[in-house]
Amino acid sequence: SVPTRWRNSIKRPGDTVRVGKKFDERRQEKMPTEAALDALPKVYRLATEPVDVLVSSVAAILCSAPDRINEALILPDLCEVHQSAGSGKAEAYGLRWWPAKGADPMVKWIVPSMASVVEEAIGKIRSVTHEARQIAKWYEDHPGKIYLHEGAEHLRDVEWLMMSDVASIIGVANAASAVSWCTSRKLELNGRGASKMVRFVDIETVVISMLPAGFPFLEKETGLRYCDALLVVRTKELNPQKGTCCCMIEPISIRST
Repeated sequence: SVPTRWRNSIKRPGDTVRVGKKFDERRQEKMPTEAALDALPKVYRLATEPVDVLVSSVAAILCSAPDRINEALILPDLCEVHQSAGSGKAEAYGLRWWPAKGADPMVKWIVPSMASVVEEAIGKIRSVTHEARQIAKWYEDHPGKIYLHEGAEHLRDVEWLMMSDVASIIGVANAASAVSWCTSRKLELNGRGASKMVRFVDIETVVISMLPAGFPFLEKETGLRYCDALLVVRTKELNPQKGTCCCMIEPISIRST
């Protein structure tokens, strides 16, 4: 046996616990500006794009129930709690919360002045993420089969797909993009030019392999499934420069945007 000696090579920040004008100013520099804080409610009200709606709504929740962002990202769809406060008193409103550092699950009660804001924010998030939960539920109920949106369901029994069909299934802009999608995944194509075709079963196999690691669970520790998660979206839905994938989902993380 040999003695084990270890020393943390990362220096502790020097401005976290020290007092005085110098350290107060250094901590203040890390805070958001007053202009940034004033902009939050304006962004929240004007947001229309999915990424803007989600980011501003999560910000609204965290302003009302300050906590870690990773805890907000694992909220279940049915996270709201309404509790009668007795005769003549306003109803208490809170969120079911799973602390990140091992504490027991709890209900975080929202101060009455912010309850309507949080309730509205949860509703906004649900409207953006509803379809992703439906897709997740499909994959749970139909293992090994690809999800097809209503406009593409008629293609399920087709053996060979045109590139325009592939574009409709996966959600890329056009047939040329569908060809690129197939070739990048080394799928066998039949035909030339605009008449290229691919087997439906090959598309299905590739898409099924894209399911998130650990599916159907988004958070194994809490038992949260993708179909029950509040913050889950269709793949690439938060990237306006790329087309939303109509048949696949992904969790929202701090790196999603």
